[in-house]
Amino acid sequence: VRIGETCRYGNDVGTVEEIGLRSTRLRGSDRTVTTVPNADFSKMKIVNLSRRDRLLTRTTLGLRYETTPDQLRYLLTRLREMLAAHPRVAVDTPRVRFVGFGDFALNVEMQAYVATADFPEFLAVQEDIFLRTIDLVAQAGTGFARSS
Repeated sequence: VRIGETCRYGNDVGTVEEIGLRSTRLRGSDRTVTTVPNADFSKMKIVNLSRRDRLLTRTTLGLRYETTPDQLRYLLTRLREMLAAHPRVAVDTPRVRFVGFGDFALNVEMQAYVATADFPEFLAVQEDIFLRTIDLVAQAGTGFARSS
């Protein structure tokens, strides 16, 4: 990692602020500063988050048990089409599958890679995908389940 890059080290995440001879200083998302001795830092598993080329959005939709098989088939098709046509979703990465029967819902897993490494941009694209998903669920004539 280099100064200015964000990484996951151990169970923490931070941005490298300084790399010294004896220690590395990182600033966490909560704005705290952690100093890690380089002897310890070099032994940790370090994941460089700044060097990602895209970010994964993944969610599980819980649909009402009253959803008919035809409504579910329609929704799965429309969700797949929406993700495939989205300008910020990486080609060949979307996946939408009916994955099982939950305690209170029919579970549909939806995932895709968003073609950006910029986290605020990723959040905006993910929000757009989720809002479009709400519209498609309504168009399918079903709704989201409530737990208990």
